[in-house]
Amino acid sequence: MSIWGAAGRNLLMTEPITSIRLPTLDPAGHHETCTLTYAPLAISELRFEGEPLGEVTFVESDFVACLTALREQLEEFGWRILCNGARLDAYASPLSRQSSGGLRIYLLDEPQVQRDLRSNLFDLFGEAEAGRVASVEEQRTYVRRRIFGQGVEQWDRWRQEWSPPLRKLRPEQAVHSGHTLLTLRSLALHDTGMTITFRLASPSGDVPLWGRRSYPRADLQMFDDTGVTYEPSARGTADNGVMNCGWVRYGLWDLSSWVRPRVNATAQQLTIEVSDVRWATFGETPQQLTTRTTEHGFWRFAIHRPAAGWIPT
Repeated sequence: MSIWGAAGRNLLMTEPITSIRLPTLDPAGHHETCTLTYAPLAISELRFEGEPLGEVTFVESDFVACLTALREQLEEFGWRILCNGARLDAYASPLSRQSSGGLRIYLLDEPQVQRDLRSNLFDLFGEAEAGRVASVEEQRTYVRRRIFGQGVEQWDRWRQEWSPPLRKLRPEQAVHSGHTLLTLRSLALHDTGMTITFRLASPSGDVPLWGRRSYPRADLQMFDDTGVTYEPSARGTADNGVMNCGWVRYGLWDLSSWVRPRVNATAQQLTIEVSDVRWATFGETPQQLTTRTTEHGFWRFAIHRPAAGWIPT
């Protein structure tokens, strides 16, 4: 599987690349081997070759995000990859992610050197022992408590309406409208709602480095065949919109939205409609976004109920 950009060209690496072999662990505890290929000086693109996924390519905002997406897919099959970035205590600070593209991380349980902070950084894809590796959610919980300490309780209360996903569907449905391609990448089913993620491919919001970047917003509606309407939540967005956005690379954006309530177990089909992508820039204050241009379009997605039900018991 390959990830394609706005102009339809394959985003496989053209820069000098690095290929490494890493161990993986199957559900029975047996060790296998996979190949990871990436270009440290190019875009954050990671290619995985091995069981149980075959060959798959991830294009994200940095290599930590690439590895997280890979780990989430492996976990669906009960597999894990044995590298530093998958360790329970792995933490990539904002500065390390910006300066190294996420290739250098902290391991919080390792002895820390105060005089030379660079010596505290480890290779993201360095090999790790099986006993030190954890799931994505276990790692997030552990690191959050290590970094924030007692303050994590306030953060947990803020996230009270959120719960870990009970199931994650990956439709990978792509719809064109005008010159913009919108791909429905995943639908995470939670106990209290659903998280929808899209990949937006459009050059409209990108500007030269010295210009002011535009950020995409869009209208979203979701309903099922029984008449239930699911409402997007504005919590966590910069401008009380219904979508969060993250810039991946030129022409590519990630969009996500949290909707409520929980999926109706009797529904046979969910329908998601996205319309009118509005490109906005920040004004005088960090929380103020002003729409500069609007792409009139309509993207419709249909997700059918899996044979085992939305959330298998």
